[in-house]
Amino acid sequence: MTVKSKAKAAGRSVKDPADAGRTYRLYPAPRQAQRLSEWGHTCRTVWNVALEQRIYVCRQRRIRLRADEQCRYLTRARHDLPWIGDLPSQAPQQVLRHLDRAYDNFWNAEHPAGFPRFKKRTARLAIPLPGRPCA
Repeated sequence: MTVKSKAKAAGRSVKDPADAGRTYRLYPAPRQAQRLSEWGHTCRTVWNVALEQRIYVCRQRRIRLRADEQCRYLTRARHDLPWIGDLPSQAPQQVLRHLDRAYDNFWNAEHPAGFPRFKKRTARLAIPLPGRPCA
Protein backbone atom coordinates (compact mmCIF):
# COMPACT_ATOMS: atom_id res chain seq x y z
CA MET A 1 0.00 0.00 0.00
CA THR A 2 1.44 3.35 -0.98
CA VAL A 3 1.51 6.47 1.16
CA LYS A 4 -1.18 8.05 -0.98
CA SER A 5 -3.57 5.14 -0.56
CA LYS A 6 -2.89 4.97 3.20
CA ALA A 7 -3.81 8.64 3.52
CA LYS A 8 -6.95 8.15 1.47
CA ALA A 9 -7.90 5.15 3.61
CA ALA A 10 -7.48 7.32 6.71
CA GLY A 11 -9.81 9.91 5.21
CA ARG A 12 -7.15 12.58 4.64
CA SER A 13 -6.64 14.39 1.39
CA VAL A 14 -3.20 14.20 -0.15
CA LYS A 15 -1.78 16.90 -2.38
CA ASP A 16 -0.08 15.64 -5.45
CA PRO A 17 3.42 17.09 -5.91
CA ALA A 18 2.04 18.65 -9.09
CA ASP A 19 -0.51 20.58 -7.00
CA ALA A 20 2.03 21.93 -4.51
CA GLY A 21 2.90 25.61 -4.65
CA ARG A 22 6.33 26.59 -5.80
CA THR A 23 8.41 29.67 -5.14
CA TYR A 24 11.12 30.70 -7.54
CA ARG A 25 13.99 33.12 -7.04
CA LEU A 26 14.41 35.30 -10.11
CA TYR A 27 17.41 37.31 -11.24
CA PRO A 28 15.77 39.76 -13.64
CA ALA A 29 17.40 42.47 -15.71
CA PRO A 30 16.67 46.04 -14.51
CA ARG A 31 13.77 46.56 -16.95
CA GLN A 32 12.30 43.19 -16.03
CA ALA A 33 12.67 43.98 -12.33
CA GLN A 34 10.76 47.24 -12.80
CA ARG A 35 7.95 45.48 -14.64
CA LEU A 36 7.72 42.76 -11.99
CA SER A 37 7.61 45.46 -9.31
CA GLU A 38 4.75 47.17 -11.16
CA TRP A 39 2.88 43.87 -11.38
CA GLY A 40 3.43 43.26 -7.66
CA HIS A 41 2.00 46.68 -6.80
CA THR A 42 -0.94 46.01 -9.13
CA CYS A 43 -1.66 42.72 -7.34
CA ARG A 44 -1.51 44.55 -4.00
CA THR A 45 -3.92 47.18 -5.30
CA VAL A 46 -6.32 44.52 -6.62
CA TRP A 47 -6.31 42.87 -3.16
CA ASN A 48 -6.98 46.18 -1.39
CA VAL A 49 -9.73 47.28 -3.79
CA ALA A 50 -11.40 43.86 -3.66
CA LEU A 51 -11.27 43.83 0.14
CA GLU A 52 -12.70 47.35 0.31
CA GLN A 53 -15.45 46.36 -2.15
CA ARG A 54 -16.36 43.32 -0.02
CA ILE A 55 -16.48 45.39 3.17
CA TYR A 56 -18.62 48.07 1.51
CA VAL A 57 -21.09 45.61 -0.03
CA CYS A 58 -21.38 43.71 3.24
CA ARG A 59 -22.14 46.89 5.20
CA GLN A 60 -24.48 48.43 2.64
CA ARG A 61 -26.36 45.43 1.23
CA ARG A 62 -25.65 42.68 3.77
CA ILE A 63 -24.41 40.27 1.11
CA ARG A 64 -21.06 38.57 0.67
CA LEU A 65 -19.11 38.83 -2.55
CA ARG A 66 -17.00 35.94 -3.78
CA ALA A 67 -14.16 35.78 -6.29
CA ASP A 68 -16.46 34.65 -9.12
CA GLU A 69 -18.57 37.79 -8.84
CA GLN A 70 -15.57 40.08 -8.48
CA CYS A 71 -13.91 38.55 -11.55
CA ARG A 72 -16.72 40.05 -13.65
CA TYR A 73 -15.82 43.51 -12.36
CA LEU A 74 -12.17 42.72 -12.95
CA THR A 75 -12.85 41.93 -16.62
CA ARG A 76 -14.41 45.35 -17.10
CA ALA A 77 -11.58 47.03 -15.20
CA ARG A 78 -8.97 45.38 -17.45
CA HIS A 79 -10.54 47.14 -20.44
CA ASP A 80 -10.89 50.51 -18.70
CA LEU A 81 -7.58 50.67 -16.79
CA PRO A 82 -4.42 49.93 -18.76
CA TRP A 83 -2.30 49.34 -15.62
CA ILE A 84 -4.54 46.40 -14.69
CA GLY A 85 -4.71 45.23 -18.29
CA ASP A 86 -0.90 44.98 -18.35
CA LEU A 87 -0.94 42.27 -15.68
CA PRO A 88 -1.39 38.65 -16.88
CA SER A 89 -5.10 37.86 -16.44
CA GLN A 90 -4.56 34.85 -14.18
CA ALA A 91 -2.71 36.86 -11.51
CA PRO A 92 -5.59 39.12 -10.33
CA GLN A 93 -7.97 36.16 -10.53
CA GLN A 94 -5.65 34.25 -8.23
CA VAL A 95 -5.47 37.26 -5.89
CA LEU A 96 -9.27 37.14 -5.60
CA ARG A 97 -9.13 33.40 -4.86
CA HIS A 98 -6.56 34.08 -2.13
CA LEU A 99 -8.94 36.67 -0.67
CA ASP A 100 -11.71 34.04 -0.73
CA ARG A 101 -9.44 31.69 1.20
CA ALA A 102 -8.65 34.44 3.73
CA TYR A 103 -12.38 35.02 4.29
CA ASP A 104 -13.05 31.28 4.56
CA ASN A 105 -10.31 30.96 7.17
CA PHE A 106 -11.73 33.92 9.09
CA TRP A 107 -15.24 32.45 9.20
CA ASN A 108 -13.95 28.95 10.10
CA ALA A 109 -14.16 28.57 13.88
CA GLU A 110 -11.44 25.89 13.84
CA HIS A 111 -8.95 28.16 12.08
CA PRO A 112 -7.16 30.87 14.11
CA ALA A 113 -7.17 33.47 11.33
CA GLY A 114 -8.13 37.09 11.80
CA PHE A 115 -10.08 39.29 9.43
CA PRO A 116 -8.24 39.88 6.11
CA ARG A 117 -6.05 42.97 6.23
CA PHE A 118 -5.17 45.58 3.68
CA LYS A 119 -1.71 45.15 2.19
CA LYS A 120 0.74 48.01 2.75
CA ARG A 121 2.90 49.48 0.04
CA THR A 122 6.00 48.53 2.00
CA ALA A 123 4.98 44.86 2.32
CA ARG A 124 6.58 42.02 0.36
CA LEU A 125 5.46 41.97 -3.27
CA ALA A 126 4.07 38.75 -4.73
CA ILE A 127 2.60 37.86 -8.11
CA PRO A 128 0.54 34.67 -8.00
CA LEU A 129 0.75 32.93 -11.36
CA PRO A 130 -1.08 29.61 -11.42
CA GLY A 131 0.00 27.11 -14.00
CA ARG A 132 1.32 23.68 -14.67
CA PRO A 133 4.37 22.57 -12.73
CA CYS A 134 7.74 22.27 -14.42
CA ALA A 135 8.82 18.74 -15.09
